[in-house]
Amino acid sequence: MTNISELETKELETFEDLQNNDLQLAEDISVDENEKEIESYTKEFTIDRDVHIKYSTHIQDIGWQDWKSDAKTAGTSGKSLRLEGIKIETINLPKGVTLKYQTHIQNIGWQGWKNAGELAGTSGKSLRLEGIRIKLEGTTEYSVMYRTHVQDIGWQDWCYDGETSGTFDESLRLEAIEIKLVPKIKKSQTF
Repeated sequence: MTNISELETKELETFEDLQNNDLQLAEDISVDENEKEIESYTKEFTIDRDVHIKYSTHIQDIGWQDWKSDAKTAGTSGKSLRLEGIKIETINLPKGVTLKYQTHIQNIGWQGWKNAGELAGTSGKSLRLEGIRIKLEGTTEYSVMYRTHVQDIGWQDWCYDGETSGTFDESLRLEAIEIKLVPKIKKSQTF
């Protein structure tokens, strides 16, 4: 017996319908060796259209960690292991919105701004990250918030939209980070 899976989505009149329709249908059909249908069923599933941020960190003695997202902790806490690099990407941001980030690196200082998906920091050089700045450009809808776990300090307060999290010129390693996208924060708002 051979299994064939087909994905059928209901046809929509316009692109706007597609953007606003989160419910899709999938049909799974099983056929025998003569391709005669012997079983079929339909499943409903939803499409996630929310904005998300994901990130992966390069950790001392571990290497690249699996991707984390939406304020989940990347790195370690309580193990005294330094972050050495980070890659950050966004999902479902409106067209024209770009993500930028930069890191302060042991013996190097502030690196230039990196674009989504690029390595900030180092890999294989045993240099600690000491600080990070993350921002979104081209949006009045969203802010990026982030906080870091710093050697001998612990979790710092949340920073947003390009502020420095961590330290620089204090020789303290970043050990972990959490990042999330939120509705636009005005400078007068406090958390």
